[in-house]
Amino acid sequence: MISHMGIDKNTHLRQQELWTSQLGILVDISDTALEISKRLSEKRVTLEEKMITLQLHRISALCIRIARDAPLRLTQASAEGEVAGLDQLRSLCQEMKDQLQELLKIINYDLNFLEQYFEFDFNARLQYEHRFVERLTEMAKSLGLDDSGPVD
Repeated sequence: MISHMGIDKNTHLRQQELWTSQLGILVDISDTALEISKRLSEKRVTLEEKMITLQLHRISALCIRIARDAPLRLTQASAEGEVAGLDQLRSLCQEMKDQLQELLKIINYDLNFLEQYFEFDFNARLQYEHRFVERLTEMAKSLGLDDSGPVD
């Protein structure tokens, strides 16, 4: 059955479910990032820890911004057909979850190990390899979301 929106109603509902699921994962990622920030505050402050915490706060803010603003934009866009970017968001979310879980695992293992052997490399990967802040910003723009204020 074709709806008045130009796409099959079942396809539209399935698409909404998939996007809603991914937006929920963004909220979970934000919660995990904030939990990690809290746990990092329990140890001696290092430059790398400050940089990681700054990145985590930016990631959290962007995840919440996308999760907050995307549903309205997606409703508008889905009226015109399928909304692009779901696979990209799913991949990005999985990558962020994996990296944050790795960091949380090390935090739970040993804060001294984290400080001595893990932070420097993790910070470098976060900034130069994964570039989550940049990629989340691009995702927000591709969804047509308002860039209401910096997360820097």
